[in-house]
Amino acid sequence: MLNFTKKIILALLMLCPLAFYGQIEGSFSSSNKNYKPINYTKVKKNNNNKYTQNKPIQKLIKYNEQKDFFYFTGNLGASILQGDNNGYVPGLEINARVGYQISEFIGVEAKVGYTTFNGNYGGWLDVIHIDGYKANLNLTLNLTNLISGYSPSRRFHIVPIAGLGQIYHRGHIRYTDYWMSAHPTYNSGYQERKIGYNDEGRRTVMMFTGGVNFNYAISSYTKLNLNIEANWYDTDWLDCEKRGANDYSSSVTFGVSYMLGKKTGNSNKKIYSPCE
Repeated sequence: MLNFTKKIILALLMLCPLAFYGQIEGSFSSSNKNYKPINYTKVKKNNNNKYTQNKPIQKLIKYNEQKDFFYFTGNLGASILQGDNNGYVPGLEINARVGYQISEFIGVEAKVGYTTFNGNYGGWLDVIHIDGYKANLNLTLNLTNLISGYSPSRRFHIVPIAGLGQIYHRGHIRYTDYWMSAHPTYNSGYQERKIGYNDEGRRTVMMFTGGVNFNYAISSYTKLNLNIEANWYDTDWLDCEKRGANDYSSSVTFGVSYMLGKKTGNSNKKIYSPCE
């Protein structure tokens, strides 16, 4: 009887280390609160008919698009006046915008800018100076989100714009010697013409705007953009010459936008997803 009791005690002592090991491996210890047990998931068998562990893949998200935010934009580029001319010479276009993205699709923005126009019109007049200050309100539509759906990690967006406003303009042109010799009474015999100078002051006319922005995000708060825009003016005198059709212009500018608002997520957030 004594020998049997000794055998039982010896067997229990041999099992104790295994019990302790199992407790440490499978429990959540209060001394190590960040410890989590390994999660083993059954996956497809390999050629050796053994199961392997489904290990997580760590992804670092470096960019998160915002759904609604305020933004500031500055652009610089070139403008072309399409008036009563056939000698397109680029001028300067500079503008600033402040806008609010209402949702992932629709936004509004206020824009102010300054532009100059150049040109030598078919050998009969030269532009000495034409410039204007612009102010307008635009609606924006995020076409990429509308077609492809909203994605917080998308970096490239195509955004059409449309709006209306005003241009405060003036112009100074000179008719060439060739033109004046052929038409000595043109412009009452004056070789130069000015509009919007001296006591008259700049002229103010309505302006209708349409265009598209191509935006690329380099961070959660900063975007680079390419803006292509066309403006139609409610006047035929923007180039100081009136020949029956209203003037219009186009511009191509590059710029940077800075967003103010809460992101949809932490730009340094670590995402874990199982491999397949």
